[in-house]
Amino acid sequence: VKPTAKTKDLARKKADDFAFISRSGNFEEEAKKLGLQIIEMPNLVTKTGFISGAGQNQAIAKFALGEKKGSVSDPIKIQNGYSFT
Repeated sequence: VKPTAKTKDLARKKADDFAFISRSGNFEEEAKKLGLQIIEMPNLVTKTGFISGAGQNQAIAKFALGEKKGSVSDPIKIQNGYSFT
């Protein structure tokens, strides 16, 4: 089963909305309100883009290594949806 373009667009819109809301509020509280799952990543992120538990993703690694703690990224496309760093 593959998602339709409409389903993909809706997922992206929800991800964009969450990114906006979480920047002005509490990331964890906002995720809980929306029923989103938070997965803690280990502190080890390398320049190669490999993230333990998430695999290879240069966009996540670049953001994680280049921003200060507590920053919220734009939605980053991953295999099963979107991620935020």
